[in-house]
Amino acid sequence: MDELDRTIVRVAREDEHATDGTRMIAAIASARIGRPINRKRAQRVMREHRLLQPVRTEGRRKRPGSSRSPGPTSSGTST
Repeated sequence: MDELDRTIVRVAREDEHATDGTRMIAAIASARIGRPINRKRAQRVMREHRLLQPVRTEGRRKRPGSSRSPGPTSSGTST
């Protein structure tokens, strides 16, 4: 494991970044090390060390208004 990977793991294990995603971890780690770190690299390293948060598959809310019929137009009449 090289220095970039160690920095990613160190940042991801800190308490204040425990719930941050791969984009944020990559940004913080690259700021600390002084060179860019790819988000996919951060994702791979975090996956290997089991630092990724579980993905919600149930309980996601739909976008408001996505299942409703269109409302009245600005003139007050429906289409």
